Amino acid sequence: MSSTNLHGTGQPTMTPTAGPTDPTGEGATIPETIPQAERTVYRDSDTVIRVHPATAGDDALCVTLYVPLDEVTASMTPAHASIWREQSFETGANTVDALPAELYELYRETVTELTERFAVSISEPTSGYGRCHRRHDGPGIVSFRTRLR
Repeated sequence: MSSTNLHGTGQPTMTPTAGPTDPTGEGATIPETIPQAERTVYRDSDTVIRVHPATAGDDALCVTLYVPLDEVTASMTPAHASIWREQSFETGANTVDALPAELYELYRETVTELTERFAVSISEPTSGYGRCHRRHDGPGIVSFRTRLR
């Protein structure tokens, strides 16, 4: 995935640096209606949270958290990467539970607000709020994903 796709088509942005910050002190901006296309609901210099339909015409949503590759995320086993395909990934060390507390809380609150607003529930992962989905080595980013239905 190119950093242009990760940060939004045609939007020049910097690759995030290590450590969560929230200069505004606000959480995610939850849309009023279920998004029909990918939508960024939170962005700061280190973290991006996006919501998008799982597939076209599907009623499932995906919530994806993008964070910098650091000492915590570098050792996680992503669910989707060719070299990790045979390994188990749904353990505490590979979920948002392993992230710093303030980042975990931001993601958990975002997922909770989305489930309440759209009357959906978490369908993946089977426990917790999100698991390590993919490692984007080019821009040095790791993504976590939660599927809502």
